[in-house]
Amino acid sequence: MAALLEGMPPFAMANNADFVRTIGLIVGGVAYNLTGHLIEMEVRSRPAAAETYISIDNDELGGIVIENPSTAGVFTFRLEQARLLRMDPGDYYYDVILTRLSDDFKFNLGINTITLTQGITR
Repeated sequence: MAALLEGMPPFAMANNADFVRTIGLIVGGVAYNLTGHLIEMEVRSRPAAAETYISIDNDELGGIVIENPSTAGVFTFRLEQARLLRMDPGDYYYDVILTRLSDDFKFNLGINTITLTQGITR
C-alpha cells in the first residue's frame, strides 16, 4: 500500500492481467476519514482529450473500493483486464477526484500518467 502524501503516483501496468493498487490517504500525518466521500478516476490519452478510456468510482460505476474501516483512509483501484485490452499500449493520463458528499466539496488528489504495456504471458 502506498501512502498518498503528495499527489497520485504514476502507474505502470500490463494488459494481460487485472491492475489492483491500494492507496492510503494521509493528511497532516493522520489517515483521512473517507466516510461519506465519493472517489472518481478517469483515464484519457491526454488531459484535454474528449474520449474517456476508463471511468470508475466507488459508487455506481465500480472499480474503486473504500476499504473498511473507512476511517483508515484506504481505498483500492481495480482495473479489469477486459478494460485494459481495449486500450492500445502507450501512455495515458489520469486523475482522481475526492468529493465530500455532505457539501459537494471536490478535491483533486492528483494528476499523473499510466504506462500500459503489452503483456507477455497470454
